Amino acid sequence: MADAAPNLASAGACALAAPDSAAVAAATLLLGDLRLLMLFVTTVQAPMRRSQSGASAAASAPFSPAVNLSLLAKTPADIASDAGLLEQLYRSVAVLGDAVVPASAGSIRLTSAFVGGGFGVERPNGMQALARVLARWFVCMAVLGFVAFVAAVMLLVHTDHGRQIIAQLQDVKLQRRQALASLADVSAAAPKPVPEASCASGELPTFAGSTRWQTICTRLDDLKRSQSAVEQQLSDWNAASILLGARVGWLLGRNGSPEGLTEAQWESAELEATATLSNLTGIVLPMLLGLLGASAYVFRDLDRQLKAWTLHRGAAAHGALRLLLGIMLGGLLSLFWTSGTAPRVDGVALSLAALAFFVGFGVEIVFQTLDTLIAGVAKKIGDQK
Repeated sequence: MADAAPNLASAGACALAAPDSAAVAAATLLLGDLRLLMLFVTTVQAPMRRSQSGASAAASAPFSPAVNLSLLAKTPADIASDAGLLEQLYRSVAVLGDAVVPASAGSIRLTSAFVGGGFGVERPNGMQALARVLARWFVCMAVLGFVAFVAAVMLLVHTDHGRQIIAQLQDVKLQRRQALASLADVSAAAPKPVPEASCASGELPTFAGSTRWQTICTRLDDLKRSQSAVEQQLSDWNAASILLGARVGWLLGRNGSPEGLTEAQWESAELEATATLSNLTGIVLPMLLGLLGASAYVFRDLDRQLKAWTLHRGAAAHGALRLLLGIMLGGLLSLFWTSGTAPRVDGVALSLAALAFFVGFGVEIVFQTLDTLIAGVAKKIGDQK
């Protein structure tokens, strides 16, 4: 019995000295963070500071005296069983964490896994899987942004071509009206009225102004051929608009010849083309450019996070919401500018398309402006009660 007492006492002492499994796990994580932060400070921050501050920064100590690097030589069980060492570990990680702000141990691990590099430290499997998910999301957003860019360029070229065709058609019609007015003046000066049909039939009337009559008839014939060619271009442009999905259900003149259409039909076609231009430039194009502006912001922000080692797990969700807001605000922009006048920012006139891109890029500014406007309206309503 005398020998049993010392054995029980030593067993109790061993039980008291044995660290808790939770404490060992915490010490393991903290040691990993300490090793990671130490390597980050020495391999990333210190060279950057030396390049920015000059050679004088090379002699400065990279670590604070509060950082106990000797803890890296100890096992997690040893640190967990000693309250003093565990406190030193917490303090060292906290000091290094403040030194790498705005980055953190978690953001450094995630950024390292995302770019496929690292500092020779282990990354949890969950971190690797999260990095792969983020990479897939950003690839999808890059493809969507590229598609928006190509579609926006195509629509810009298409709408500009449509404006040119409509302007050419209006110019040719104006010239034809002027020529017909001149023909009427010449006919009124003739001894007896000369019908316009004689100009189309090629019959040359004999009177003092017959030479001018023939010149005007030749001019009208040339203008008629020019108008026919421009109207054919308008027909092709409208058909291309249907293929682009701008308008559905317009088939007038798609496969026919302008020679077989009446003037009223071509007036309708011109109005239809004008309406298509309005829809493209007022709704579809601002939505695409709002998406393009949001895509530019998302990848600019991703570049900033990678440079600062601050990539976080919500980056993909934030980027997707940004794209959605860019589309919505770009599409709604035409509701606020319906007067046809170009808005001016700091004295510079902006087109609706350019403003849609800026709105998609600066979503926060738009919401700040809306908050200010709503607060002002709410204050006025409250004062009137």
